[in-house]
Amino acid sequence: MLEESALICRTLLGKNHALHIAANLSLVSLTDPLIAEKITTIVKAAGVDTKYITLEITESAAMTEAPQALENLARLYMNGFTLSIDDYGTGYSNLQQLTRIAFGELKIDQSFIQGFANNEAMLIVVAANIDMAHKLRIKSVAEGVETKEDWEMLRKMDCDIGQGYFFAKPMSTEDFYTFIDNYRNQLLEVSPTAVHHYIKTTTKTNSEFKILIVEDDEFTRNTILQILNSLGYLQTTAVKDAQSAITLFEDEQFNLIITDIFLPDINGLELIKRIRTDRTFAKPNTRIIVLSGLTQTKAVGLAMTLNVNGFLAKPLIPNVIDRKIKNVMSEPTRVQASIAYETINTDIQDILNKS
Repeated sequence: MLEESALICRTLLGKNHALHIAANLSLVSLTDPLIAEKITTIVKAAGVDTKYITLEITESAAMTEAPQALENLARLYMNGFTLSIDDYGTGYSNLQQLTRIAFGELKIDQSFIQGFANNEAMLIVVAANIDMAHKLRIKSVAEGVETKEDWEMLRKMDCDIGQGYFFAKPMSTEDFYTFIDNYRNQLLEVSPTAVHHYIKTTTKTNSEFKILIVEDDEFTRNTILQILNSLGYLQTTAVKDAQSAITLFEDEQFNLIITDIFLPDINGLELIKRIRTDRTFAKPNTRIIVLSGLTQTKAVGLAMTLNVNGFLAKPLIPNVIDRKIKNVMSEPTRVQASIAYETINTDIQDILNKS
């Protein structure tokens, strides 16, 4: 099923439809130690970037404490997939767990949506779920939207995405290709100049990005600097420790921070935590790429709970760096409320002892 979905996604991309395809993951599949690798291989073999694939996990499966399942979810996120909580509201949620796993979507179950516009109690429940999703800085998705009245109410609540018969009924792949072609043509007829303006104003060249490198090893630091300059990233600054970066934030803002984990005094994880909890002058939603040869799953998982935007492994390869930066800068950031990061342990030595 995933392979077929990935092939459909590739066809849509070939038709200039940059749509995301969703597939379900069961708790049983998440206990397979190789599932993250298998899924990534299938999607890449189809010629599709993982950013276009959303993996939906039921609320019950999302609440698991099974180490293997949690590790797989971390690896899937690290590989670029969007993780979505499906059928939210039908299971037993540990709200702390929602902040530990890097979910990108929260799908509100259809049992709360159908006819909710005329149900005061359901209005309160749905509004609270949408508000929680937004405060966690993840997308809200309403399942089972069947009437214009319900959809208009959801829009007033700033729900991000609707799913249901109001938009379209299940259809064959070929019918869907026709449906989406017609839908795009309708949008272009409304305001083609607006579409052109959007594309023009949201495209940036490498030289426009301000990048900060935080790396204590002089050779590695200079190597990254040279690579970025050769790729056209001309507004790049490099410092040797986290404190220098924190001081720099008082005068400068950066579009992207590339930091090592192993740094003297204040380590990379602690630096990221301070940024995310608004304890520096950097914007909490600043995009961050972790640069390290560290292979411990625990440390990688902790970096992901801090909602880093990507990883770069040593040794460094110029075209890999360029592709990673372009991907990170083209996607929205997924940052949660600062309170979600307060309890995260960033003690490197403690992490290594427990690995």
